[in-house]
Amino acid sequence: MSGIRAHMLASSNAGQDANSDVSAIFDELTVELRSQPKSSSEIRQSAYLQHKADFQELVTKGARLFKLMIAESTSSAQSSFTDVEDLQKWGYDTYNYNDASELRGIDSVLDTIEVSKKSTRLLSPNIPVSHTHKTPVVVEGMLFPATNALLCQVINISDGIIVAYDNFTAQGVNGRKGSRVPPLNHGSDIAYLQWLSKAEPDSNLRFVLRYNVINDGTCFAFDFMESHCGFALTQWPGTTYYPGSNEFNALLESPNGQGVAHMLIQHRK
Repeated sequence: MSGIRAHMLASSNAGQDANSDVSAIFDELTVELRSQPKSSSEIRQSAYLQHKADFQELVTKGARLFKLMIAESTSSAQSSFTDVEDLQKWGYDTYNYNDASELRGIDSVLDTIEVSKKSTRLLSPNIPVSHTHKTPVVVEGMLFPATNALLCQVINISDGIIVAYDNFTAQGVNGRKGSRVPPLNHGSDIAYLQWLSKAEPDSNLRFVLRYNVINDGTCFAFDFMESHCGFALTQWPGTTYYPGSNEFNALLESPNGQGVAHMLIQHRK
């Protein structure tokens, strides 16, 4: 009996070991299956859902931004950068940007809004105004290193237009985590001060035109609208979107749109 009992116990232990081995194999198989690459259709669906969520975030934030644009002005919303001398104070030097001497490819746009097309410095009201951030400065005992930011607008005071020609902000160029950028780092503030440097007391800003849009965030908005909203990129006059539409809100919150909105919100006075 003892021999039989011992044999039965050994068989039982062997069975348990076998079950454990099988269980371990199933566990490994489950992990392996979960780690299998998704099918192309699953990848496309996942990418679409993420893009849809990103676009909806632009729409939601753009709607809030427009409300601020039409709300009554409050002192808390106004920028503290209101003096042209702030540019030099924070390390921005004037820069001769020869490429902006001609506004190529937008004649029909300027004709429609009745703005001069000439950009030569001596004969035209269209004046390139450029600044680059290449000078380290110490303000209130704190060192702010150069960031190599470059901001160029073509400004026409008589016709009331800013053409945002080429803009790479300090935050965008040197926005690594932990890096130090000057408080004056938003394109909206700098463009306003550049306008102010040429403006007269009665100057009236009527148009802001973005030239040669290549920003990834803005291009994403256009691409999503083209793929899912029936949008098509066409020659001027293109398509007009009005406040309240998803397309308007998304483009307003895009990197190229929000800079204009912030300038209008924070520099009303």
